[in-house]
Amino acid sequence: LDRARFGPSLVFAQAGPILNFARQLGVPVRVVPLRSAFFHSASAPLRLRSLGPFLRYYRRTVRLTVNLIEELKPDLVHLNTSVLVPAALGAKQTGTPVVWHVREPVGSNAIPRRWLIGRIQSLSDHIVTTSRYVARDYFGPKPVTVIHNALDNNHFRPGGEETRTRMRAELDLPD
Repeated sequence: LDRARFGPSLVFAQAGPILNFARQLGVPVRVVPLRSAFFHSASAPLRLRSLGPFLRYYRRTVRLTVNLIEELKPDLVHLNTSVLVPAALGAKQTGTPVVWHVREPVGSNAIPRRWLIGRIQSLSDHIVTTSRYVARDYFGPKPVTVIHNALDNNHFRPGGEETRTRMRAELDLPD
């Protein structure tokens, strides 16, 4: 982001490698234990043990989000995964616009699927997905934009014929 025009601030639910990367970029960061997350995606089926923390910490996460937004006074909240329903609710309670970046397809269990899609649609002002496949679930009055994840093609280009031959042999692929 153009720092002359934008002042990003990042909030993480827990510490991790990306935290230090953000600090190296000079972006203000903070860790706030927003412990209520709703995991239901194609790769994370709904489980009772994941519902417990979601329900237990739901109100606290909404309240922490409201407090954080009132302190930071952002013009926009960008949520970076579909699991952040309580944070979106907190942002909406403050009147702060929400751009919801959905990276994963919603799971197939019908009731939580409808609930999660409905929350994302009702609590966001704009939805961004990483593929048309993910975007297919979001239709209606809210705009949906597909922005594919960035990819460094050079990282996936084998160097020269020698590397190519070695990789084909390693993977048992014919020429």
